[in-house]
Amino acid sequence: MINTLYEIIFERLDESVAIRLANSLTAVEICLPDPQQGGVWETTIDSLVINSDVSISNAHLRIVLYEVSFFDVELNFILADVFARSKNIIQSSLHNYVSNLADRYGINSYFGGMEPAIDLETRIFTGPILGPLKL
Repeated sequence: MINTLYEIIFERLDESVAIRLANSLTAVEICLPDPQQGGVWETTIDSLVINSDVSISNAHLRIVLYEVSFFDVELNFILADVFARSKNIIQSSLHNYVSNLADRYGINSYFGGMEPAIDLETRIFTGPILGPLKL
């Protein structure tokens, strides 16, 4: 599972929320996806600090345009790129970090898990609820 791809998805965001969220994750200038260019914008985040005990190197940030005016913001990473003082704190640290971002930007729909995290059984959290999968 160390090389398995994990993803965190914030769903159905309006343009201003997608931009503010993405700007909080990277210093790279954000360009919203152009539907004529496939509707996807992406970059790599060299180091994403989750808290003082957990960080992710080489996280992949994507903004995906859906239905002309809604966006998903996605973070993708492999477990091998997660540094943590203890493996036991990764899931709760990620969940707290993502929940705090959702609260800060008024995001109601978010989840994370093993790709494809859209499948409920592969999720490490859905909104405020942990599981069913454990890291």
